[in-house]
Amino acid sequence: MPGSYSWLRPAAFGILILGLGVRVVAIVTLGRAFSANVATRAGQRSRATMVRRSPSKLQAVPEFGYHKGVSKASSYLPAGFHTLSVHLTMNGAADNIEFLKRAFDAVELTRSPSPDGRLLNASVRIGDSVMMLNDVFPEFGAKPNVPGGWPLRLTLYLPDADAAWAKALAAGCKVVFPIRDQFWGDRYGEVEDPFGFVWAIATHLEDLTAAEIEARRQKAFGGGPPLKPESVMKKRPTSQVWVDPEVPHPVSGS
Repeated sequence: MPGSYSWLRPAAFGILILGLGVRVVAIVTLGRAFSANVATRAGQRSRATMVRRSPSKLQAVPEFGYHKGVSKASSYLPAGFHTLSVHLTMNGAADNIEFLKRAFDAVELTRSPSPDGRLLNASVRIGDSVMMLNDVFPEFGAKPNVPGGWPLRLTLYLPDADAAWAKALAAGCKVVFPIRDQFWGDRYGEVEDPFGFVWAIATHLEDLTAAEIEARRQKAFGGGPPLKPESVMKKRPTSQVWVDPEVPHPVSGS
């Protein structure tokens, strides 16, 4: 009789081995799942925080992932924005907002202060346009700006350039180029604000063709190219830049 059941021994041994194999596979699978979960969380933490490597690198900046589950916006543009928007970085953004209110009737839209009072981001509306601004954050990699060293003009087209001009000067702006009628059909002038940015203030007076503008330009410059800046400009001790009203402006060409 015992011999007749001898075939059960290898079968039992096989079942035992199979059971052990299933357990090993289960343990390995659980281990891999645990490792993957740990790696995923570590990756999320790594992406969610920019680790500071040196004083000039970024400090901890969270990535919140707010867009998950949020309904889509009605437009690719935020309300009030146009395709191209100005975003300025400066020292004293909060003071700049108050200046913009006085000088250009700006309306404050948003403000996001940091714990120390500097503005991470803010936006104002001037006329029908939105402008963004923020303070300098060297700890985020930004470099302090140099007043008056910006190769740009912020151009405002307003219904009454002369009234806006007077208001800007009263708010603390300095004249860069006196306002007057220009050959391209605008009344136009430039001022520098207390933060070093130059604003062009203008009102469009005439709709001219390209040929009419060119004819006026040639007449203004005697048929030749614009004069060199050093031949028509002079600087005063107050650092205000004036142009002889009888001589065409070297850049704008009035």
